[in-house]
Amino acid sequence: MRGHEEESSVIDVLLIQLQLHAPCDVGSSSPAFHAANRTIWDDALDRIYTFAVDLVEETAKKSGYTKNVRIPSNLLSLAVKATKLVSPAFV
Repeated sequence: MRGHEEESSVIDVLLIQLQLHAPCDVGSSSPAFHAANRTIWDDALDRIYTFAVDLVEETAKKSGYTKNVRIPSNLLSLAVKATKLVSPAFV
């Protein structure tokens, strides 16, 4: 069970990072967006997105890809926010 708690803590920290850099899920063109180095932020955001999507996929796989997959709410929030922020239409 310890692995799940650590994973949840990592997800919570990543959610805080997204909130600090893109409050209210604003795109990079918003005055509220902040990153000292846009290239580094884009790379970090891609990694967060990949981490979240991989974890959702792993969760679905463990459940046998049934209709009733239980994805933790913080993971779902991370996946949605990261997807929104990496979307070219949102930038």
